[in-house]
Amino acid sequence: MKLYYVNESWTHQEEGLVVWGKNHSPLSPSPSTSLLFVNFKKQKGSFIPVVGILTSDSTSKKFGGNEAAFKRIQLSLQKKGAISYVFSPNGLHPDHVTGYFYHFQTEKWCEALFPLPNVVYNRIPFRKHEASIKMEQVKTYLREKDIPYFNECFFDKDSVYNVLKQDERLIPFLPATRPLLKLDSFTHMLTAFNKVYVKPNKGKKGNGIYVIEGGKKYWQVHSTKGSIREVDFSHLLQRWVEPLLTKDYIIQEAIQPMKWNGSRFDYRVLVHRMRDNLFSLSGIGVRQSGEQEVTTHVPKGGKIIDVETLPFKEDGPIIEEISHLTGRVLLKHYEHIGEFSMDIGKGKNGQLYIFEVNSKPMVFDELSIRSLGLENLTDLFLYEAKKSARSL
Repeated sequence: MKLYYVNESWTHQEEGLVVWGKNHSPLSPSPSTSLLFVNFKKQKGSFIPVVGILTSDSTSKKFGGNEAAFKRIQLSLQKKGAISYVFSPNGLHPDHVTGYFYHFQTEKWCEALFPLPNVVYNRIPFRKHEASIKMEQVKTYLREKDIPYFNECFFDKDSVYNVLKQDERLIPFLPATRPLLKLDSFTHMLTAFNKVYVKPNKGKKGNGIYVIEGGKKYWQVHSTKGSIREVDFSHLLQRWVEPLLTKDYIIQEAIQPMKWNGSRFDYRVLVHRMRDNLFSLSGIGVRQSGEQEVTTHVPKGGKIIDVETLPFKEDGPIIEEISHLTGRVLLKHYEHIGEFSMDIGKGKNGQLYIFEVNSKPMVFDELSIRSLGLENLTDLFLYEAKKSARSL
Protein backbone atom coordinates (compact mmCIF):
# COMPACT_ATOMS: atom_id res chain seq x y z
CA MET A 1 0.00 0.00 0.00
CA LYS A 2 1.14 3.56 -0.70
CA LEU A 3 0.34 6.78 1.10
CA TYR A 4 0.85 9.89 -1.03
CA TYR A 5 1.73 13.32 0.30
CA VAL A 6 -0.20 15.89 -1.77
CA ASN A 7 -0.68 19.56 -0.83
CA GLU A 8 0.19 18.99 2.85
CA SER A 9 -2.26 16.07 3.10
CA TRP A 10 -1.83 12.30 3.05
CA THR A 11 -4.02 10.35 0.68
CA HIS A 12 -4.53 6.74 -0.40
CA GLN A 13 -6.09 4.79 -3.26
CA GLU A 14 -7.47 1.84 -1.29
CA GLU A 15 -11.11 0.88 -1.06
CA GLY A 16 -12.89 1.63 2.20
CA LEU A 17 -12.07 3.69 5.25
CA VAL A 18 -8.40 4.01 6.31
CA VAL A 19 -7.49 5.71 9.60
CA TRP A 20 -4.20 6.30 11.39
CA GLY A 21 -2.63 7.77 14.51
CA LYS A 22 -3.81 8.43 18.05
CA ASN A 23 -7.15 9.94 17.06
CA HIS A 24 -7.86 7.48 14.23
CA SER A 25 -7.66 10.37 11.79
CA PRO A 26 -9.20 9.38 8.43
CA LEU A 27 -6.98 9.40 5.37
CA SER A 28 -8.53 10.95 2.28
CA PRO A 29 -9.08 8.68 -0.72
CA SER A 30 -7.82 10.37 -3.85
CA PRO A 31 -6.85 9.43 -7.41
CA SER A 32 -3.96 11.92 -7.20
CA THR A 33 -0.45 10.63 -6.79
CA SER A 34 2.80 12.28 -5.82
CA LEU A 35 6.50 11.70 -6.10
CA LEU A 36 6.50 11.79 -2.28
CA PHE A 37 5.04 8.61 -0.90
CA VAL A 38 5.48 5.95 1.75
CA ASN A 39 5.25 2.34 0.65
CA PHE A 40 4.40 -0.20 3.33
CA LYS A 41 2.82 -3.59 3.89
CA LYS A 42 -0.81 -3.02 4.81
CA GLN A 43 -2.16 -5.33 7.51
CA LYS A 44 -5.77 -6.43 8.00
CA GLY A 45 -8.25 -3.79 9.11
CA SER A 46 -8.57 -0.07 8.52
CA PHE A 47 -6.11 1.15 11.20
CA ILE A 48 -2.49 2.16 10.49
CA PRO A 49 -0.32 2.44 13.67
CA VAL A 50 1.90 5.53 13.86
CA VAL A 51 5.15 5.83 15.85
CA GLY A 52 6.74 9.20 16.57
CA ILE A 53 10.51 9.24 17.14
CA LEU A 54 11.29 12.23 19.37
CA THR A 55 14.68 13.88 18.98
CA SER A 56 16.19 17.36 19.27
CA ASP A 57 16.56 20.18 16.79
CA SER A 58 19.85 20.71 14.97
CA THR A 59 21.52 23.80 13.55
CA SER A 60 23.38 21.84 10.86
CA LYS A 61 20.74 19.38 9.61
CA LYS A 62 17.01 18.77 9.72
CA PHE A 63 17.12 17.22 13.21
CA GLY A 64 19.53 15.75 15.73
CA GLY A 65 20.16 12.14 16.62
CA ASN A 66 21.12 8.97 14.77
CA GLU A 67 19.63 9.21 11.28
CA ALA A 68 20.74 5.71 10.28
CA ALA A 69 18.96 4.18 13.29
CA PHE A 70 15.80 6.19 12.54
CA LYS A 71 15.81 4.91 8.95
CA ARG A 72 16.12 1.31 10.15
CA ILE A 73 13.16 1.79 12.49
CA GLN A 74 11.04 3.34 9.73
CA LEU A 75 11.82 0.51 7.30
CA SER A 76 11.14 -2.17 9.90
CA LEU A 77 7.79 -0.62 10.81
CA GLN A 78 6.75 -0.23 7.17
CA LYS A 79 7.36 -3.95 6.65
CA LYS A 80 5.01 -4.57 9.58
CA GLY A 81 2.24 -2.27 8.38
CA ALA A 82 3.03 0.84 10.41
CA ILE A 83 4.36 4.34 9.80
CA SER A 84 7.01 6.31 11.71
CA TYR A 85 8.26 9.85 11.59
CA VAL A 86 10.95 11.86 13.36
CA PHE A 87 10.05 15.06 15.18
CA SER A 88 11.41 17.54 17.71
CA PRO A 89 9.53 19.25 20.57
CA ASN A 90 8.99 22.27 18.32
CA GLY A 91 7.13 20.08 15.84
CA LEU A 92 4.42 19.03 18.28
CA HIS A 93 1.13 20.93 17.83
CA PRO A 94 -2.28 20.52 19.50
CA ASP A 95 -3.78 18.41 16.71
CA HIS A 96 -0.89 17.38 14.48
CA VAL A 97 2.89 17.00 14.26
CA THR A 98 5.38 18.52 11.83
CA GLY A 99 7.94 15.79 11.31
CA TYR A 100 10.18 14.03 8.81
CA PHE A 101 10.02 10.74 6.97
CA TYR A 102 12.78 9.16 4.92
CA HIS A 103 11.97 8.90 1.22
CA PHE A 104 13.96 5.87 0.12
CA GLN A 105 13.51 6.59 -3.59
CA THR A 106 15.30 9.95 -3.43
CA GLU A 107 17.35 9.08 -0.31
CA LYS A 108 16.25 12.27 1.45
CA TRP A 109 14.47 13.26 4.65
CA CYS A 110 11.24 15.06 3.76
CA GLU A 111 9.16 17.32 5.97
CA ALA A 112 5.45 16.60 6.25
CA LEU A 113 2.41 16.97 8.49
CA PHE A 114 1.40 13.89 10.49
CA PRO A 115 -1.33 12.87 12.94
CA LEU A 116 -0.60 12.52 16.64
CA PRO A 117 1.27 9.22 17.12
CA ASN A 118 0.07 6.15 18.97
CA VAL A 119 3.49 5.75 20.58
CA VAL A 120 6.44 8.08 21.13
CA TYR A 121 10.02 6.77 21.26
CA ASN A 122 12.31 9.15 23.12
CA ARG A 123 15.71 9.48 21.43
CA ILE A 124 16.58 12.99 22.64
CA PRO A 125 20.40 12.71 22.42
CA PHE A 126 21.50 15.16 25.12
CA ARG A 127 20.63 15.54 28.78
CA LYS A 128 20.50 19.33 28.60
CA HIS A 129 17.83 19.12 25.90
CA GLU A 130 15.85 16.57 27.86
CA ALA A 131 15.89 18.83 30.93
CA SER A 132 14.49 21.82 29.02
CA ILE A 133 11.14 23.45 29.77
CA LYS A 134 10.00 22.56 26.26
CA MET A 135 10.58 18.87 26.94
CA GLU A 136 8.62 19.03 30.18
CA GLN A 137 5.75 20.53 28.20
CA VAL A 138 5.98 17.67 25.69
CA LYS A 139 5.87 15.06 28.47
CA THR A 140 2.88 16.75 30.08
CA TYR A 141 1.06 16.86 26.75
CA LEU A 142 1.70 13.18 26.03
CA ARG A 143 0.42 12.19 29.48
CA GLU A 144 -2.72 14.26 28.98
CA LYS A 145 -3.30 12.56 25.62
CA ASP A 146 -2.48 9.14 27.12
CA ILE A 147 0.20 8.51 24.50
CA PRO A 148 2.81 5.94 25.66
CA TYR A 149 6.22 7.60 25.89
CA PHE A 150 9.08 5.10 25.91
CA ASN A 151 12.35 5.80 27.72
CA GLU A 152 11.21 8.94 29.46
CA CYS A 153 14.65 10.04 30.65
CA PHE A 154 18.37 9.32 30.88
CA PHE A 155 19.35 7.29 33.93
CA ASP A 156 21.61 8.63 36.67
CA LYS A 157 23.97 6.04 38.10
CA ASP A 158 23.14 6.60 41.77
CA SER A 159 19.38 6.65 41.12
CA VAL A 160 19.47 3.34 39.26
CA TYR A 161 21.62 1.78 42.02
CA ASN A 162 19.10 2.85 44.66
CA VAL A 163 16.23 1.44 42.60
CA LEU A 164 17.87 -1.91 41.89
CA LYS A 165 19.05 -2.55 45.44
CA GLN A 166 15.42 -2.58 46.58
CA ASP A 167 15.17 -6.08 45.14
CA GLU A 168 17.10 -8.51 47.33
CA ARG A 169 17.73 -10.82 44.38
CA LEU A 170 19.80 -8.13 42.62
CA ILE A 171 21.91 -7.06 45.62
CA PRO A 172 24.66 -9.69 45.01
CA PHE A 173 25.17 -8.23 41.52
CA LEU A 174 25.58 -4.60 42.65
CA PRO A 175 28.98 -3.12 43.55
CA ALA A 176 28.68 -0.76 46.52
CA THR A 177 27.92 2.73 45.19
CA ARG A 178 27.31 6.09 46.83
CA PRO A 179 27.27 9.75 45.76
CA LEU A 180 30.48 11.73 46.20
CA LEU A 181 29.11 14.58 48.32
CA LYS A 182 31.83 15.05 50.91
CA LEU A 183 35.31 13.83 51.76
CA ASP A 184 33.98 11.50 54.43
CA SER A 185 32.09 9.58 51.76
CA PHE A 186 35.28 9.08 49.80
CA THR A 187 37.47 8.07 52.75
CA HIS A 188 34.81 5.63 53.98
CA MET A 189 34.65 3.86 50.62
CA LEU A 190 38.40 3.86 50.15
CA THR A 191 38.92 2.42 53.63
CA ALA A 192 36.30 -0.25 52.98
CA PHE A 193 37.52 -1.37 49.55
CA ASN A 194 41.03 0.11 49.05
CA LYS A 195 40.26 0.53 45.34
CA VAL A 196 37.35 2.55 43.97
CA TYR A 197 35.98 3.98 40.76
CA VAL A 198 35.07 7.67 40.70
CA LYS A 199 32.54 8.31 37.90
CA PRO A 200 30.38 11.18 36.66
CA ASN A 201 26.84 10.42 37.79
CA LYS A 202 25.54 11.43 34.38
CA GLY A 203 28.56 10.33 32.35
CA LYS A 204 28.77 8.11 29.28
CA LYS A 205 31.31 6.36 27.06
CA GLY A 206 33.85 6.10 29.87
CA ASN A 207 34.47 9.85 30.01
CA GLY A 208 35.72 11.42 33.23
CA ILE A 209 36.35 8.14 35.06
CA TYR A 210 39.17 7.65 37.59
CA VAL A 211 40.33 4.59 39.48
CA ILE A 212 41.96 5.31 42.84
CA GLU A 213 43.94 2.55 44.49
CA GLY A 214 45.59 2.42 47.89
CA GLY A 215 49.11 1.32 48.76
CA LYS A 216 51.18 1.01 51.92
CA LYS A 217 52.19 4.66 51.90
CA TYR A 218 51.16 6.24 48.62
CA TRP A 219 48.12 6.13 46.36
CA GLN A 220 47.69 5.58 42.63
CA VAL A 221 45.31 7.41 40.30
CA HIS A 222 44.43 5.81 36.97
CA SER A 223 42.48 7.36 34.10
CA THR A 224 42.03 6.56 30.43
CA LYS A 225 44.91 8.94 29.73
CA GLY A 226 47.44 7.25 32.00
CA SER A 227 48.41 6.67 35.63
CA ILE A 228 49.92 8.77 38.38
CA ARG A 229 51.69 6.81 41.09
CA GLU A 230 53.03 7.70 44.54
CA VAL A 231 50.43 10.30 45.44
CA ASP A 232 50.24 11.10 49.16
CA PHE A 233 46.80 11.19 50.73
CA SER A 234 46.54 14.95 51.30
CA HIS A 235 47.52 15.63 47.68
CA LEU A 236 45.06 12.97 46.52
CA LEU A 237 42.21 14.70 48.31
CA GLN A 238 43.23 18.20 47.26
CA ARG A 239 44.05 17.46 43.62
CA TRP A 240 41.66 14.65 42.68
CA VAL A 241 38.74 14.46 45.08
CA GLU A 242 37.82 17.92 46.36
CA PRO A 243 37.29 19.40 42.85
CA LEU A 244 34.72 16.65 42.18
CA LEU A 245 32.54 17.31 45.23
CA THR A 246 30.48 19.89 43.34
CA LYS A 247 30.44 18.07 39.99
CA ASP A 248 27.91 15.28 40.63
CA TYR A 249 30.17 12.23 40.86
CA ILE A 250 29.69 8.81 42.44
CA ILE A 251 32.10 6.40 44.11
CA GLN A 252 31.83 2.73 43.23
CA GLU A 253 33.53 -0.30 44.66
CA ALA A 254 36.19 -1.53 42.22
CA ILE A 255 35.75 -5.23 41.47
CA GLN A 256 38.86 -7.33 40.96
CA PRO A 257 38.20 -8.35 37.33
CA MET A 258 38.35 -11.71 35.70
CA LYS A 259 40.74 -11.50 32.75
CA TRP A 260 40.75 -13.23 29.40
CA ASN A 261 43.96 -13.35 27.38
CA GLY A 262 45.53 -10.94 29.87
CA SER A 263 42.89 -8.17 29.78
CA ARG A 264 39.63 -7.44 31.56
CA PHE A 265 36.34 -7.60 29.69
CA ASP A 266 32.72 -6.52 30.17
CA TYR A 267 29.49 -7.88 28.80
CA ARG A 268 27.33 -5.37 26.92
CA VAL A 269 23.72 -6.50 27.21
CA LEU A 270 20.73 -5.24 25.20
CA VAL A 271 17.25 -5.84 26.65
CA HIS A 272 13.75 -5.07 25.33
CA ARG A 273 10.35 -5.24 26.93
CA MET A 274 7.84 -7.59 25.36
CA ARG A 275 4.10 -7.71 25.87
CA ASP A 276 2.76 -8.39 29.39
CA ASN A 277 5.75 -6.57 30.89
CA LEU A 278 8.17 -9.43 30.29
CA PHE A 279 11.70 -8.67 29.11
CA SER A 280 13.70 -10.34 26.37
CA LEU A 281 17.45 -10.45 25.93
CA SER A 282 18.21 -9.09 22.45
CA GLY A 283 21.89 -9.92 22.62
CA ILE A 284 25.17 -10.00 24.52
CA GLY A 285 28.30 -8.30 23.20
CA VAL A 286 31.74 -8.21 24.76
CA ARG A 287 34.20 -5.33 25.06
CA GLN A 288 37.78 -5.94 26.17
CA SER A 289 40.18 -3.31 27.46
CA GLY A 290 43.29 -2.26 25.57
CA GLU A 291 46.42 -0.71 27.04
CA GLN A 292 44.48 1.03 29.82
CA GLU A 293 42.10 -1.00 32.02
CA VAL A 294 40.01 1.81 33.45
CA THR A 295 37.30 1.20 30.86
CA THR A 296 36.58 -1.23 28.03
CA HIS A 297 34.89 1.34 25.76
CA VAL A 298 36.09 1.11 22.17
CA PRO A 299 36.71 4.90 21.80
CA LYS A 300 39.02 4.58 24.80
CA GLY A 301 41.11 1.83 23.22
CA GLY A 302 38.89 -1.17 23.92
CA LYS A 303 38.03 -3.80 21.34
CA ILE A 304 35.05 -5.93 20.34
CA ILE A 305 35.30 -9.67 20.83
CA ASP A 306 32.78 -12.40 20.05
CA VAL A 307 30.98 -13.67 23.14
CA GLU A 308 31.25 -17.19 21.73
CA THR A 309 35.03 -17.07 22.07
CA LEU A 310 34.81 -16.74 25.87
CA PRO A 311 34.91 -19.96 27.88
CA PHE A 312 32.42 -18.72 30.50
CA LYS A 313 29.28 -20.34 29.09
CA GLU A 314 27.70 -20.41 32.55
CA ASP A 315 27.31 -16.63 32.44
CA GLY A 316 24.64 -16.62 29.71
CA PRO A 317 21.68 -17.93 31.77
CA ILE A 318 22.67 -15.72 34.73
CA ILE A 319 22.82 -12.62 32.50
CA GLU A 320 19.40 -13.51 31.12
CA GLU A 321 17.95 -13.77 34.62
CA ILE A 322 19.62 -10.49 35.66
CA SER A 323 18.09 -8.84 32.61
CA HIS A 324 14.57 -10.01 33.47
CA LEU A 325 14.89 -8.96 37.12
CA THR A 326 16.39 -5.59 36.26
CA GLY A 327 13.66 -4.84 33.74
CA ARG A 328 10.84 -5.67 36.14
CA VAL A 329 12.37 -3.58 38.94
CA LEU A 330 12.98 -0.60 36.65
CA LEU A 331 9.41 -0.81 35.37
CA LYS A 332 8.12 -0.22 38.90
CA HIS A 333 9.97 3.09 39.17
CA TYR A 334 10.19 4.49 35.62
CA GLU A 335 7.22 4.95 33.33
CA HIS A 336 7.15 3.01 30.06
CA ILE A 337 10.54 1.28 30.06
CA GLY A 338 10.88 -0.08 26.53
CA GLU A 339 14.56 -0.95 26.36
CA PHE A 340 17.82 -0.63 28.24
CA SER A 341 21.38 -1.82 28.05
CA MET A 342 23.72 -2.95 30.81
CA ASP A 343 27.46 -3.11 31.35
CA ILE A 344 28.06 -6.30 33.32
CA GLY A 345 31.52 -7.23 34.59
CA LYS A 346 32.85 -10.55 35.80
CA GLY A 347 34.87 -10.61 39.00
CA LYS A 348 37.92 -12.74 39.61
CA ASN A 349 35.73 -14.73 41.99
CA GLY A 350 33.42 -15.62 39.10
CA GLN A 351 30.59 -13.36 40.28
CA LEU A 352 28.82 -11.06 37.80
CA TYR A 353 28.32 -7.36 38.62
CA ILE A 354 26.07 -4.68 37.12
CA PHE A 355 28.32 -1.67 36.52
CA GLU A 356 25.88 0.52 34.61
CA VAL A 357 22.35 0.57 33.20
CA ASN A 358 21.52 2.86 30.26
CA SER A 359 18.02 3.90 29.21
CA LYS A 360 19.06 4.90 25.70
CA PRO A 361 21.33 2.18 24.36
CA MET A 362 23.97 3.05 21.83
CA VAL A 363 23.78 1.19 18.51
CA PHE A 364 25.54 -2.16 18.84
CA ASP A 365 28.26 -2.98 16.34
CA GLU A 366 27.24 -6.64 16.28
CA LEU A 367 24.77 -7.00 13.41
CA SER A 368 22.93 -9.93 14.99
CA ILE A 369 22.25 -7.93 18.16
CA ARG A 370 21.28 -4.84 16.19
CA SER A 371 18.87 -6.85 14.03
CA LEU A 372 17.12 -8.72 16.85
CA GLY A 373 17.00 -5.55 18.95
CA LEU A 374 15.27 -3.72 16.09
CA GLU A 375 12.73 -6.51 15.68
CA ASN A 376 11.95 -6.58 19.40
CA LEU A 377 11.70 -2.80 19.60
CA THR A 378 9.33 -2.40 16.65
CA ASP A 379 7.23 -5.36 17.83
CA LEU A 380 6.79 -3.53 21.13
CA PHE A 381 5.79 -0.33 19.34
CA LEU A 382 3.10 -2.19 17.38
CA TYR A 383 1.79 -3.97 20.47
CA GLU A 384 1.46 -0.71 22.41
CA ALA A 385 0.04 1.18 19.42
CA LYS A 386 -2.67 -1.40 18.85
CA LYS A 387 -3.44 -1.61 22.58
CA SER A 388 -3.78 2.18 22.64
CA ALA A 389 -6.06 2.05 19.62
CA ARG A 390 -8.35 -0.51 21.27
CA SER A 391 -8.82 1.80 24.25
CA LEU A 392 -10.51 4.48 22.08
